[in-house]
Amino acid sequence: METRRYPVIQEQRLDRAQRRLLGRQRTETELPRAEPGTVLVFEVESGYVAFTERRHLTGREDLVVNAVSVSVVDVRPRSVSVRLTIPSRSAADEFTVVVDFNCCVEDPQAVAAAGWTDLAEPLHTYLSQDAALRQLGAGHRVEEINEVREDVDARVRAYCTLRAPRLSGMSVKLAGVDVLTPEDLSQHARTMRDTEWRHAQQGLENDFEDRDATRLQGYFERGAQAVSALAARRGQLNLAEAAEREYQQLERKRADLLRLFESLPEAYRDTVAIDADRIINSVFDEIVGPNPTALGGDRAPDSIEGGAERGGPRA
Repeated sequence: METRRYPVIQEQRLDRAQRRLLGRQRTETELPRAEPGTVLVFEVESGYVAFTERRHLTGREDLVVNAVSVSVVDVRPRSVSVRLTIPSRSAADEFTVVVDFNCCVEDPQAVAAAGWTDLAEPLHTYLSQDAALRQLGAGHRVEEINEVREDVDARVRAYCTLRAPRLSGMSVKLAGVDVLTPEDLSQHARTMRDTEWRHAQQGLENDFEDRDATRLQGYFERGAQAVSALAARRGQLNLAEAAEREYQQLERKRADLLRLFESLPEAYRDTVAIDADRIINSVFDEIVGPNPTALGGDRAPDSIEGGAERGGPRA
């Protein structure tokens, strides 16, 4: 991107004015166009003279006819940025300092005489003359850029106060100071930040999975009924089917216990005058709770007393 010239935005040599019917005169095409916010400064034998009248030139003015050159000077306030680099502790890195100045033309004639077409150049020279400024970054790594920013800001402001920039025909005042973050450092910081965010997110996900796994483990430890209840709560199991399956499992367990008891030797079973179905029900109820299917139905006799059914009491 081409930098716009300021404050002298155009300079043009003028040939000798041609003699015409009414004397020597310049045509409009021989002169540069003065855009809004600019003035024409003519170079004549006595020096530089600005045409400040609020009217169009006729080309017959003595100032115009006798001029050997003309400059177009931008008289509006502008901001000028100056960049300079200062070394860091490492030879691989350096700090880029950006200093902004508010500039305004006070004397267009002096500006044209000085030929200020790019104020960044003399202002760069002005800042470079401060030897202490160039040493501020030498003791710091590029990662310590925030400390360098504070030191550079304080130094530049003090320098501009004690030794203000002086450019002929110009008013120049300090506007701001900054130290740019190197692109490599920015990329590194973004990578570190993204990695830290990723790890924090992964940690939260892992914690959630651990809590979820612990909760599910509790359901499994509490048995099939708890697992079925969870599945039904999540809409993954029909309640009627879950209840039917649970009841079937209970009956199978009850039958297994009964078969186990009946498989005992006859001599062992005869030593206990008790109903087998009742003991199975009692043991099973202690394990899984009362049998829902038997709450309103008939139950087997609770016990056999006085030797009935089992041959009576033994001697």
